[in-house]
Amino acid sequence: MRPLVLILALLVPACAAVEARTTFEQDMRADAAPTVRLLKGANGSCSAVAISTGVAVTALHCKEASDAKVDGHPVAKWIEFSTKDIAVVEVPGLLCPCATLGKKAPAGERVAALGFPYGVGLSMRYGWVEGDITYQDEVYLHHTAYTDPGMSGGGVFTVRKGRVVLVAITSRSAGSSALSVTVEGVPVRPAEIEG
Repeated sequence: MRPLVLILALLVPACAAVEARTTFEQDMRADAAPTVRLLKGANGSCSAVAISTGVAVTALHCKEASDAKVDGHPVAKWIEFSTKDIAVVEVPGLLCPCATLGKKAPAGERVAALGFPYGVGLSMRYGWVEGDITYQDEVYLHHTAYTDPGMSGGGVFTVRKGRVVLVAITSRSAGSSALSVTVEGVPVRPAEIEG
């Protein structure tokens, strides 16, 4: 009887870990995935995240995709939010579901990077926040949820207090990890940053 009790004692924590992982992944599929959109232009593609009706956030370097459209809707205006590689875009006709913005993720927090690698289907990559890293005089959030070209501008999400929140925008790939720009303080409506 004791070997059976020992086996059960070993299996219960393992099952809980599988359940936790499955729940995180299910949350990402249900709540984060619908907010990530394809940003496509004549010169290539990126990703964007809807943050309110008619508004998305993406990487500023995605502006190079001339005649950009998000989910087929033309980008009306690019608004540089800061000196970092991040922009808010006005996209008339873009509807929610929309992401909830969250504060910067601390080292050790589990994250998922979502975007459209190479302009094809939506991809979800899971990893952990490593912390801040300075690259070319900018501070980025370094995480192990690796990205591919086309995922720039896509979201880095986590789960806090039972809610999926957007914590960063993918900016640069760094081999098996990625560098992202935090969205803390990004305005949900463009009027919030226009003078």
